[in-house]
Amino acid sequence: MLHGVPIYLSPIAIPQGVNDRLVISERGTIQDLKVTVDIMHTWIGDLVVRLVSPDGVRVTLHERTGSNNSNLVRTYDVNSTSQLYGLLGTEVSGRWTLEVADLANADVGTLNRWSIGATILKDSSVRLESTPSLLIPDNDPEGVTDVVTMSNSLIISDIAVEVDITHTWSGDLLLQLTGPDGSTVKLQERVGRDKDNIQTVFTPGTTTELRPFLGTDARGDWTLTVADLANRDIGKFNTWTLTFR
Repeated sequence: MLHGVPIYLSPIAIPQGVNDRLVISERGTIQDLKVTVDIMHTWIGDLVVRLVSPDGVRVTLHERTGSNNSNLVRTYDVNSTSQLYGLLGTEVSGRWTLEVADLANADVGTLNRWSIGATILKDSSVRLESTPSLLIPDNDPEGVTDVVTMSNSLIISDIAVEVDITHTWSGDLLLQLTGPDGSTVKLQERVGRDKDNIQTVFTPGTTTELRPFLGTDARGDWTLTVADLANRDIGKFNTWTLTFR
């Protein structure tokens, strides 16, 4: 995975420096990680170089070492840079950013290129996503429903339900998931009182009601129902995702 275009580094001390981004679409868990940088600069002791993961974790690769040596061409790995070790076990997909800052006057440089090399454990999960954008009727136990369909057979070893609901009183809401066999479980029932919105992920670890789905076949239609069981406050069923492993 190689990426990079020439980016001029200002000779004036500017802490924010310059950024370049690399988007990795392949999903998987990081088992090993290497970052290679190629920076032309006349005094590398001016430079701070940081890697930012898709989760926003910042790892300092180079921090004003090397004094008056020219150019920074180096590969960083978990052995040479202990902070990279903290990224092992995290998801590789998403936007990675390299931040390069010149913190002293006079010398200038260019970020020529950089790359990430990752050994990953591929994610075998299946993710179903829907954006219903449905208004939730006030004080109506029928609520609104949305369906996603799993077309392949898969014995469920893990399941996660992620929801995004805008509402002015989350304590009014009932969320229920119905599986292909018609069995229905409650994910949430009138909790949160006057808190706004529900943006959360339900798993068998946090929501024991999901455990009966483990070991069953995911193939078929899955229905999420959102109902408002009290007067006055209103909301919208924005998006939800269903992930199987």
